[in-house]
Parts: sequence; structure tokens; C-alpha cells
Amino acid sequence: MGAMRKVYVLLLAVFLSIHSFSTIVTWTGLGNGVSWGDAGNWSPATVPTSVDDVVFNTSVTVNMDILSSTAYIINSLKITNNVSVVLRRTEAGGGVRILRVQSTDATTMGLEIDAGSTLLIHGINTTAGGSLEYILDFAGAAGVTGEIFGELQFSGVGSGGTGDDTRLRVFTDASNNASLTVKSGGVIKYLDLTGNTTSSTGAYLTMEGGSTYEILKNGGSFPDGAWAATSLAKASCTGANPPTFNGTIYGNLEWNCPSQNNYSLTTSMNFNNINLINTNPGSSNAFRITNTVSAARSLTINGNLTISTNSKLEITGPSVTSNGGTLNLKGHLNNAGTIAASGAIGTVNDFILNGTSLQNITSTGTLSGTELDFIMNNTAGAQLLSALTLPGNTSNSLQLTNGKIKTTAAFLLTMIDNAAYTINLAGTSFIEGPLKKIGDESFAFPVGVGAIFAPIGLTNVSGQSTTDEFIGEYKRIDPRSIHGTVVEPPMNHTSYVEYWSLTTSNSPLKLVSLAINFTSFCYTLSQTYVSRWDGLNSWWSTEGSVITLIGPTSPPLVTGIITSVVPVSAYGEFTLITDLSFSANPLPIKLVAFDAVRSGNRT
Repeated sequence: MGAMRKVYVLLLAVFLSIHSFSTIVTWTGLGNGVSWGDAGNWSPATVPTSVDDVVFNTSVTVNMDILSSTAYIINSLKITNNVSVVLRRTEAGGGVRILRVQSTDATTMGLEIDAGSTLLIHGINTTAGGSLEYILDFAGAAGVTGEIFGELQFSGVGSGGTGDDTRLRVFTDASNNASLTVKSGGVIKYLDLTGNTTSSTGAYLTMEGGSTYEILKNGGSFPDGAWAATSLAKASCTGANPPTFNGTIYGNLEWNCPSQNNYSLTTSMNFNNINLINTNPGSSNAFRITNTVSAARSLTINGNLTISTNSKLEITGPSVTSNGGTLNLKGHLNNAGTIAASGAIGTVNDFILNGTSLQNITSTGTLSGTELDFIMNNTAGAQLLSALTLPGNTSNSLQLTNGKIKTTAAFLLTMIDNAAYTINLAGTSFIEGPLKKIGDESFAFPVGVGAIFAPIGLTNVSGQSTTDEFIGEYKRIDPRSIHGTVVEPPMNHTSYVEYWSLTTSNSPLKLVSLAINFTSFCYTLSQTYVSRWDGLNSWWSTEGSVITLIGPTSPPLVTGIITSVVPVSAYGEFTLITDLSFSANPLPIKLVAFDAVRSGNRT
């Protein structure tokens, strides 16, 4: 028992040696501009030391006259009770002044700013040409703790055009760093004439969902850290120099830089949502993915992209002559501004839709750049909520890799003269709805509906022009319900299940090709022909056919592509027609009877 009593006494002595000098010191000073170093402004009446926990629960501006050329250390700093506290340092001649918190405790944190409260670190440089480094420092130990529910601000005043370096430091090395978390609703804000947060990759600075890091000044940078998807990096530029990014993965980005010069990413980046409010496009400035020939760069947006009328997103800048940029969008697009590809001919300018759920595309603004490639690579598909003209005129201006693009007559997708597309061989990626093609080249419309890929093709004969406009669409509807059952002799009947709509602004002579799928229910390819509704004769005509391609078979069904032998100059509705009887070549299987019997007492 005596030995155990000695152990308890020893533990008690150790505990008292650690905690006997730890005191909560609360600000009680009256008025603004009063001295931190005056013991009369504190309760108890003592100037805080490195073992003390400092609390502000009244609004005040404090002169930090306690700071010298070495770090001034307190254990912790708490701002509470919906107050605004300014810790002001005025310096003549510049130098380094450090206010350091050092608690690594999860209960008594090195810094705690409660919701509704604000702490402003304010440096004043009074000497022309001087430079003041005023640092709120978390890098005096490993894992100095902090939570910001309210707002932490930094501001400066310079003399003679030279500002200061008021800033936050959360990382020096593996032994001197922070575990600082900005909570939901919490804000870090850098105002004019300030520096930048010193951080590193990792959880030294954690921006939780709903937190904000705002740069409200000319220049600056967003630090490395652990950024939640719904955290916000907010660029509120006051000059020509937008902020840069020290990390590569962030949450949401809001960009409002009405006086900015051109800005280019320095590496590939990932964001959640991006909202470009202003990039100063009137001066031909942009938020640019790449403006270098040394490496291809990508911007990946895991959420939505919003571009205002005052903004321009440039995939490649005009000085790019090789490599290029890629825009990966996984969410919705709302573009009222400009998306541009300004690089030289042959550069990469990919705009890829590669989400995992249906993507809405609204573009009342502009897409520009003949080298812009629009790539559909989302099995869930995309739908247009506005008309969209693709500016690319290369052989792969539209790349249909995975998923469908849904269009309507009001929200039409248009491809310009000389534009072409690539498509996956499985036929699972196509346009569901109408597609407009401008130009004088032969073209096959990659259209379909549901799981059916059913292109309609045009082959030049004569009279074509670069200004010709064609709109093609596949309809999974009985064509006889549109115009009736009358067929041109000696034809027997048309398809019961499908037709194509093909309209034009001109009347060039073209050969028309139609795709025959298993869902066309065709038995005999050689006696199935291209048919057009002939309004003059009020019947489904035959334009004849040649077999352009024989596809797979699943007896008795056959597939392939047939092309008219008669060039057409009148357009409208096209379907399949046959001179065989319904039983010999049904186009399609006909439901003769359907019976249902209730089974049991369940619904």
C-alpha cells in the first residue's frame, strides 16, 4: 500500500506540474486600440503566457504590442459570443511578427472561433518599401488543433504601394503543423494586401462541406488541404491577377474576377461544381485550362458547370500548337457565356460528358473553335435543354462513345459543314431525337430511339451546297398511323413499326439509306425497299433498293442496310416497304390476340 501511495503522489505531482500554471485568461479591456500587453485588460490581471487559454467574448480592436521579433506564444485562443475581434499589429520598418497557438488538445483547441464570431488578423506597414510579415501560426508543434465555425480574416495596410504579408501558417514540416478544420458555415477570408496560407498536401487544413475559403484581393492562392466536395473556393478578385491553386483537388469553385487578365491552370485540376461569374471577357480574357505546349492538361468537374454571360472558359489558348486541353464534365452544363477552343489546328480540344447520371445541357451562350471535339461518354446519357450547335468541323467533331444524346425539335443538335463523327461499334451511343446537319457532304445520321440504333444515310448525286440543311430523326411509330396504308403498286405493305423523318432547306439529289435491325422484323433483305411518302400521289412510294450492307441474321430475321436506287429530291417520311405478303416479310410480327387470366386473389 505504501508503494502504491507513493505512485499516486508522484502522478499527482506530475499532473500539478503540467496544469498548475494553466489559466483561462479573459479579455476585459474597455475601448478599442488598447494594449494586449497591459495586464489590466485581462481577468485575472495577467498578460497571457504560453500555458494560458485566451478568451474573447466582447468585440474589440487590440494593439498587439506584445509581439517582438520572436514568436509570442499562447496555449489557445477562443473567440465566442457573436463578437468581432481585431488583433492589430502596426509596424515601422517591417520585420516578422508571429502570434502562435500551440495546443494539440481536442478539447481545448489552439484556435476556436464560434459561429457568429469573427477574428481579424490586421497588419499595418507604415514604412515605404518595408514589408511586415504578421503570421497567425499553427506550426509550433505536431497537430496543433483548431476549429472555425465563424470567420477568420486577414487584412493589411501598406505604405508607398508596398503591402504586407499578413497570413496563416498551418505547416512547416512533419513535426510542426496544424490540424485546423473549417467547419460548415466557417470562413477563411483574405482581404487586400495580405499573404497566403502556408500549407501542404494533407489534413493540415481541412475544409469541411459548407465551409468557404475566400480570396478578396488582387492575386493570392488557394492552399493545399483536404477539401470536401461541398466546400467552396471563392475567388473575388479586386485586380488584374486572379488567384492560383497550390493543390489539385478542391470542392466547389466560384470565380468572380471582373478586372482579370487571362488565367491558365498550371496543372490538371479537379473540382466539384464550378460557377464562372466573371472572367472579364470583354477584354478577351478567359479562365483557361491550358496555354502551354509542354503538356496536355485537364479540368475535371465532378458536378455542374455554370458559365455566366460575363465569362469565358477556354480549353486551349491561342498560343497552343501541340498537346492541348480536356474538359471533363460529370454533371449538368448551364452555359450563358462562351466555351472556346482557340488552339492551333491539330491540338487536343476535348469537351467530354462522362458522368454517371443523366446530364442536362443548356447552352444559350457560345461554343467556338473548329478543333473542338464534343464527346459523349456517359451510359446514362445527356439531354439538351436548349439548341446546341457544335463548332467543330473535323472528322471527329462529335464522338459517340457511350450513351445517348436526347434532343427535341425545340432543342436541336446541329453539326456544321464538313463536321463528321465517330461512333462505337456496339450501336449503344446515338442521337435520340432530331439531328441537324449542314453541308454538302454525304452523311449518315446516327439516330435511334430506346435501345435501337437506326441511322438514315444520304449519298450525294447532284445539286448539293455547303449551305444545305437536313434534319434527320428515327421514329418508333407505325408510319401508317401518319399517312395511311396505301402503297405504290406492286408493293404489298410498309413497315408497321418504324419510320424516319428527313427534311431539308434545299432539294439536292441524294440516295437514301435505311438501317434494318432485328426490330424491323424483316425476313427478306432483297425484297425490302426504301419507301417515301409521296404526297402528290398519296401513297407510300418505292425508291427501289440495293443491299449496301448485309448484317447478322437470326432466322427468320435478317439485318443490313439498304440504299435507294432512285435519287430523291423530295423529302419527308421514309420507311421500309416490301412487295411480299405479310406472312413472307411481315415488317413486323403482328399481335393477333392477347388473353390474360387472373391468378389467385392477389392484385
